[in-house]
Amino acid sequence: FYKLDHQELWEGSYYVLQRESDLEPLSKKYGVSQSDILYKERAWQNILRKARSKRGNPAIDDKIISSWNALLVTALVTAYEATAITSYLDHAIDLQALLVPSGSLAISHTLGSKGPVFSEDYAYLAKAALSLYFSTADENYLTQANALMEVLDRRFLSSELGLYFFSQADEILSPVTKMTDGVLPSDNGVAAEVNFLLGHINYDLNRTKLAKNALIASAPYIKQDLNNYTQWGSLWLAHAYPFYELAIIGSQAKEKSQEFLSVGLPNVLVTSSVGPSELPLFEYRYKDKETLLYVCENYSCKAPVKSVSEALEQIRSKSVIKPF
Repeated sequence: FYKLDHQELWEGSYYVLQRESDLEPLSKKYGVSQSDILYKERAWQNILRKARSKRGNPAIDDKIISSWNALLVTALVTAYEATAITSYLDHAIDLQALLVPSGSLAISHTLGSKGPVFSEDYAYLAKAALSLYFSTADENYLTQANALMEVLDRRFLSSELGLYFFSQADEILSPVTKMTDGVLPSDNGVAAEVNFLLGHINYDLNRTKLAKNALIASAPYIKQDLNNYTQWGSLWLAHAYPFYELAIIGSQAKEKSQEFLSVGLPNVLVTSSVGPSELPLFEYRYKDKETLLYVCENYSCKAPVKSVSEALEQIRSKSVIKPF
């Protein structure tokens, strides 16, 4: 019934039970009805369960990996932007709060563990924080992203290479730089994206330079095999085509931001604020009782408009390929 074979013992001592799926041959062979076989099976299972209860439980992998969950935060925010289903955003907010406790940057690669932290943990979490900032207009997430990148710079940045080591020299692994996008995107590719976006939001030329230098370093790899460098490829597109900042400010900023984000233009960074803000994109642009949309490029903004359709028209009228 369980296909026991003395010649195929597992680890030399154990049988692997494989239940016969078709009971009819057994019924004919032993002259026993199929219902009787099923009755006997229940008795056999009770014997097997008692034997199994005497064994130790198998080890359970219950780790909560910070970087993997940070990717989930970003994915949940993207789903919210596409569908406007608020539960996606709520889950993303809750998960980010678990990964980066309020007022603390003491993150770990494995939540609750004292093991080493890797560059991908900070890079992915910074990207997740930026995603939440874009969708919620909560500048606390922008502050969090800036702080995470400062720690990443301090602990992992090679001033000589202009890239981030995957681990610190005094930790378990020797310092190496990862460029390939495999099952997970390259930590350097994600960090370059975050630096690129923060450079545009904060008018931070140092962040912009870090992103551009990393992108140049990726060029030889992309020419050889683009399929394994898709994170880098998406950032190259932001340089091959005009890249815009859309600053939405006013009481209806969140609603208009969600309306624009649902369009899904990859070459537009959408920021919003319901009130006055000291961020460069919003400074001196708030007007009481109005919601205005500013389409900007290279730190220069067009005349403000009041509707998403008008902002889209300003963007689409200039979307041509430009040299790097």
